Amino acid sequence: MLTNEGITKLFNDNFALASYAIRVAQRHIKAGEEFTLTSILAEIKHNPVDLDLKEIPEREKEEEEQTEK
Repeated sequence: MLTNEGITKLFNDNFALASYAIRVAQRHIKAGEEFTLTSILAEIKHNPVDLDLKEIPEREKEEEEQTEK
Protein backbone atom coordinates (compact mmCIF):
# COMPACT_ATOMS: atom_id res chain seq x y z
CA MET A 1 0.00 0.00 0.00
CA LEU A 2 1.24 3.44 -0.89
CA THR A 3 1.49 6.06 1.80
CA ASN A 4 2.46 9.69 1.65
CA GLU A 5 5.22 9.10 4.15
CA GLY A 6 6.70 6.25 2.14
CA ILE A 7 7.04 8.39 -0.97
CA THR A 8 7.62 11.89 0.40
CA LYS A 9 10.63 10.78 2.44
CA LEU A 10 12.38 10.02 -0.87
CA PHE A 11 12.32 13.70 -1.85
CA ASN A 12 13.32 16.97 -0.21
CA ASP A 13 9.87 18.48 -0.69
CA ASN A 14 6.50 17.88 -2.36
CA PHE A 15 7.43 20.03 -5.35
CA ALA A 16 10.39 17.77 -6.11
CA LEU A 17 8.10 14.75 -5.89
CA ALA A 18 5.52 16.35 -8.19
CA SER A 19 8.17 17.39 -10.69
CA TYR A 20 9.64 13.89 -10.79
CA ALA A 21 6.19 12.28 -11.10
CA ILE A 22 5.43 14.54 -14.06
CA ARG A 23 8.68 13.51 -15.75
CA VAL A 24 7.91 9.82 -15.20
CA ALA A 25 4.43 10.35 -16.67
CA GLN A 26 5.93 12.17 -19.67
CA ARG A 27 8.17 9.20 -20.36
CA HIS A 28 5.17 6.87 -20.30
CA ILE A 29 3.32 9.19 -22.69
CA LYS A 30 6.28 9.32 -25.10
CA ALA A 31 6.44 5.52 -25.01
CA GLY A 32 2.71 5.29 -25.71
CA GLU A 33 2.06 3.44 -22.47
CA GLU A 34 -1.10 3.67 -20.41
CA PHE A 35 -0.70 4.57 -16.75
CA THR A 36 -2.54 5.83 -13.70
CA LEU A 37 -1.43 8.12 -10.91
CA THR A 38 -1.30 5.09 -8.63
CA SER A 39 1.00 3.25 -11.05
CA ILE A 40 3.28 6.30 -11.32
CA LEU A 41 3.53 6.59 -7.53
CA ALA A 42 4.17 2.85 -7.21
CA GLU A 43 6.94 3.09 -9.79
CA ILE A 44 8.53 5.97 -7.90
CA LYS A 45 8.32 4.09 -4.62
CA HIS A 46 9.79 0.87 -6.04
CA ASN A 47 12.42 2.60 -8.17
CA PRO A 48 13.50 5.69 -6.25
CA VAL A 49 15.42 8.33 -8.08
CA ASP A 50 19.15 7.80 -7.65
CA LEU A 51 20.31 11.00 -9.26
CA ASP A 52 19.92 14.66 -8.59
CA LEU A 53 16.64 15.96 -10.02
CA LYS A 54 18.58 18.73 -11.75
CA GLU A 55 20.33 16.08 -13.85
CA ILE A 56 17.10 14.66 -15.30
CA PRO A 57 16.58 17.29 -18.04
CA GLU A 58 20.22 16.91 -19.09
CA ARG A 59 19.88 13.13 -19.34
CA GLU A 60 16.61 13.39 -21.26
CA LYS A 61 18.25 15.77 -23.73
CA GLU A 62 21.13 13.32 -24.20
CA GLU A 63 18.67 10.45 -24.76
CA GLU A 64 16.74 12.48 -27.34
CA GLU A 65 19.96 13.34 -29.18
CA GLN A 66 20.95 9.66 -29.27
CA THR A 67 17.58 8.56 -30.63
CA GLU A 68 17.70 11.22 -33.36
CA LYS A 69 21.01 9.85 -34.70
